[in-house]
Amino acid sequence: MLQGHQGNFQSTLRVLVSRMTDKPYKEPKHAIPHLELIQLGVPTWNKWIQGELTKEEAEDVAAKLAPTPVPKPPSGSFIDRANPVNFFGVDFTKGENSLITFAGALFGDGANFQRARFGDEANFQSATFGDDADFQSATFGNISNFQSATFGDDADFLSATFGDVADFQSATFGGGVNFQGATLGDGADFQSVIFNDKANFQSVTFGDRADFQSATFGGGANFSGSSPANRREVMK
Repeated sequence: MLQGHQGNFQSTLRVLVSRMTDKPYKEPKHAIPHLELIQLGVPTWNKWIQGELTKEEAEDVAAKLAPTPVPKPPSGSFIDRANPVNFFGVDFTKGENSLITFAGALFGDGANFQRARFGDEANFQSATFGDDADFQSATFGNISNFQSATFGDDADFLSATFGDVADFQSATFGGGVNFQGATLGDGADFQSVIFNDKANFQSVTFGDRADFQSATFGGGANFSGSSPANRREVMK
C-alpha cells in the first residue's frame, strides 16, 4: 500500500517537474520597465537615469514603452534610496534580452542584478555603478566584460559564477568589494584593478590562471580558503 502511494507521488512529481520545465519564461514584473528602457540603447538609458531627456525624447520613450509606465530614475542615499535599478532574477539568455549591452551604462546606487543569468557575453565595459551594486548569485556565460568599469562602495559578487573569461582589467572599486564564494574560470583578469578598500576573495574558486598584475589593494585583500594557490603567483 505504501509502495503504491510512493509510486503515485513520484508520478505526480514527474508531471509537475515536466510542466515547470516546459513553462515558457516570463519576465519578472518588477524588471519589465528597466528591461524595456535598456533595450532602447545605452544613450537613451543614460539620459533617462540622469534626468536629461528632453520633452520630445521623454514623450518618445513613453510611447515606445506604452502601456508600461516610464519608471522614475534612482535617487536618494542608502537611508532614503528610491527607485534603484532592478534586474533581480532576469534571464539575459532569452530573446531580446540576449542582445542587451550595458557597455558605458550608468546605474546609480543599489543596482540589483541578484540571481540574474547572462548569455555568452555580458558586456559592462566602462559602466558606472554607484554604491551597493549587487550581483549576488548571478551566473555569467563564457565572457563577462567589466573592463574599466567603476564601482562605488560595497559592490557584491557573493557566490557569483563566471565562465571562462571574467575581465575586470582596469576596473575601479571605490569601497569594499566582496567576491566571497564566487567561482571564476580559467581567464580571470584583474590586471591594473584599483581596490580602494578591502577586497574579499575568501573561499573563491579560481581556474587555471587569475591575473592580478599591477592591481592596487588600498585596504588589503583576503584570499583565505581560495584555490588554487597559483593566484598568488600573478599578484607580484
